[in-house]
Amino acid sequence: SNAILYRSHFQSRAIEEALIRFSIPYKIIGGIQFYDRQEIKDIIAYLRLILNPFDRLAFLRIINTPTRGLGPKFEEDYLNQWDEQPFLNFKEIAQNFIENNQLTKNKLDQLKSFLEIFNDLSDKDKASNIITQIISRTNYFSYLDQNFEKEDSQSKKDNIKELINSAIFFEKNNSSFSVKEFLEEISLLQELINSNNSNNTQVYLMTFHAAKGLEFDNVMISGVEEGILPSSHSTYIHESLEEERRLMYVGITRARERLLISYTMHRTIYGQISNQKPSRFINELPDIYIKKDDCSK
Repeated sequence: SNAILYRSHFQSRAIEEALIRFSIPYKIIGGIQFYDRQEIKDIIAYLRLILNPFDRLAFLRIINTPTRGLGPKFEEDYLNQWDEQPFLNFKEIAQNFIENNQLTKNKLDQLKSFLEIFNDLSDKDKASNIITQIISRTNYFSYLDQNFEKEDSQSKKDNIKELINSAIFFEKNNSSFSVKEFLEEISLLQELINSNNSNNTQVYLMTFHAAKGLEFDNVMISGVEEGILPSSHSTYIHESLEEERRLMYVGITRARERLLISYTMHRTIYGQISNQKPSRFINELPDIYIKKDDCSK
């Protein structure tokens, strides 16, 4: 049995994509596949609506996310009008509501501000730029802070930053990098996940927390870097740092036979290359048992 462990959920994205490309079936324990996470599906729904303004499922997912007070009754009225005029797109149906004065002032203002999110955004633009604009215009991070516990909110924000990294990586490696191509790439990945995910799971993916009590023949711990393990907010508080050290110990002791610890020299964060330092925990391991390889060359 094989496992890949990581400190934070956002780290799974690059690992999942690598496993998919090499047709290695995997399963996430105690978590959800990257592109199935709630916040990722929210942002992707905005992209889908930009690409196809007739996409009702995408519209219904985001009209009230973040919360705008445009609840089920509004959605029902909206869909009824759309059924009557199926050749109008979501903006044109909204314009009908605005012009026919069918809404309270608050709902009217909210609908107008929803439409403004899409101003000047085109499916020909880079997906990374559009995602950044959507997050800013919807105050999506504030919405997460207000609706989720601090740790969950931070995890969701990290996932969205990783979605932007995914888009940037895609744009660097493709000459055509519009929203359409990016969404097609995600759809292809999801199809490959479904075709790979038969019952012959070869690798389990999970955070250290989810790994407690489990053991595997081969374990890989990824991203053992300062700022990730230990996490950046734990390095100044002794108790938090000790908890991170215990997590590393949990990870190491999950391995029955082989343990591989990896860290990267450079990491892309929000489109910027960050120079990474190996975790202090690596230096605390006794050299006598460790073989070190530089895979960057």
